[in-house]
Amino acid sequence: MSFLSQAINKLRKMSVSKIAVLSKDNFPKFVATTISTCVLVGYGCYSYIESLDKSTERHATVRREHPHELTQDEAVLRAMIENARESTWEQNLSNALHAHERFVLPGHKDNEEDPKYVKQILERSDELMDKQQRQRKLRKQMEKNEGQAAEVFSSWRR
Repeated sequence: MSFLSQAINKLRKMSVSKIAVLSKDNFPKFVATTISTCVLVGYGCYSYIESLDKSTERHATVRREHPHELTQDEAVLRAMIENARESTWEQNLSNALHAHERFVLPGHKDNEEDPKYVKQILERSDELMDKQQRQRKLRKQMEKNEGQAAEVFSSWRR
């Protein structure tokens, strides 16, 4: 007979009051063990899932290398927010309905022409990305000019 079946038979023979007394003595240990086990299993599952998801790593490295630059997805999101703020509530509801039909419900045809609000969002996101490119070029030019100015000033000291 295995240990588990012996323990079950022992518990069947005991009265409820004896089981309560046993659990009363071991309750703090039981709770501590249960919580510790749950935390460890949860952390293990979380670590495993994070190791499978490489997209978060990719975005994290992009963010660390260029902390002030927009990605294309962020530009689209900002354009969507601007569009929603500038539109009336009726337009927002209509846009939400069309977006739901277009992206969530099955049967969407890829060859359909984009609605007006989608075109506006994409145009605005392209504007944001172009603005960022212009700012980056201007920043590089300023750094280059500062480097040249530093060389001029250092030659005067000699």
